[in-house]
Amino acid sequence: MIESTVDPAVILQITAIALSMHIVLTSLEHLRSRERFTDGGMLSWEVTKLHLQRNRVADRLAPLLRNPYFQWMLVARLLVGLALGGLAVTGNVSPFLLAPVVVLDIAIALRHQGGLSGDYHIATVVAVGLLVASAASPGSTLQLAGLLFIAVQSILSYLIAGLSKLVSTEWRDGSAIVVVFSTRVWGHGGIYNLANDHPRLSQLLSVSVIAFESLFPLVLIVDPVWTLGFFVAGFVFHLATALFMRLNGFLIAFPATYPAVFYANDIVRSWLF
Repeated sequence: MIESTVDPAVILQITAIALSMHIVLTSLEHLRSRERFTDGGMLSWEVTKLHLQRNRVADRLAPLLRNPYFQWMLVARLLVGLALGGLAVTGNVSPFLLAPVVVLDIAIALRHQGGLSGDYHIATVVAVGLLVASAASPGSTLQLAGLLFIAVQSILSYLIAGLSKLVSTEWRDGSAIVVVFSTRVWGHGGIYNLANDHPRLSQLLSVSVIAFESLFPLVLIVDPVWTLGFFVAGFVFHLATALFMRLNGFLIAFPATYPAVFYANDIVRSWLF
């Protein structure tokens, strides 16, 4: 039997609240730019459906993907997110709300052929893990599997991102920082000038990001205090990307995985020590 000093119900509650915040934020962002999904828009259904030929999932969800139904689907997702968060605050994490979240997220991923950022994908992972964990009996192996699924996906995301930067000369010497902040989409004039004028500082920032992401798997075995330290560093990192790169969803989606990672730390340490 798995021993844990951490209450999985609390982990579920905190994670669900964080997920609901991400759902509300991203739904509002999609609704604000909804003209992209209209006929003649950059992501119009007439264009999108050309990329979805012979996709069985898309065929099943096609009624939701057409306008105006897709825009109403975004409104429904917003309302479900609000309901999920409201119930979670009271200690209730409902699989009946998480199931439509997963379906709606898949529909949005199919409809948004322009590509979605990493925060959206990790939020979908959180939704799937929460759905499994909340539908399972308290303390069951299935509940554990749902929470560990979130934790493992989070750790792998950081590790893969860190290692991919580690093998890149541009990231190791800091020039990638300059390039990223020079772009129109993710750029920031002030940070670009600072990084471009101070290459040593740029390299220090780059190496710090590589070290944090590559070493993140240590959260599974270090003392819980150090695990919390990793979480603080992660929050600061994602806050910076939100402020300077406008990646707002990252500030919620990745920290939403931290409760499950903390739970995984408790489980792993109980096995090892």
